[in-house]
Amino acid sequence: MGAWTFGPAEATQVTAPVLLLHGGETRPWFRENVEILASMLPNARTAMLPGLNHLGPLKHPAEIASAIAQFVGGDC
Repeated sequence: MGAWTFGPAEATQVTAPVLLLHGGETRPWFRENVEILASMLPNARTAMLPGLNHLGPLKHPAEIASAIAQFVGGDC
């Protein structure tokens, strides 16, 4: 893993739609990383989930699942 890199050149090769989630209570550098990654990916969408932090998937799985379902067109 230490030798793995992912930068703008690699990001342009990701053509599938990508959803980048972050919580409204997440530390600023997580949100900044989401913005950087979104700017590199050609088909990215970001969403902020109010009141959640980095542990959102563990503490609020229904909210995470709902955001993902909306993104893929599902119905939960």
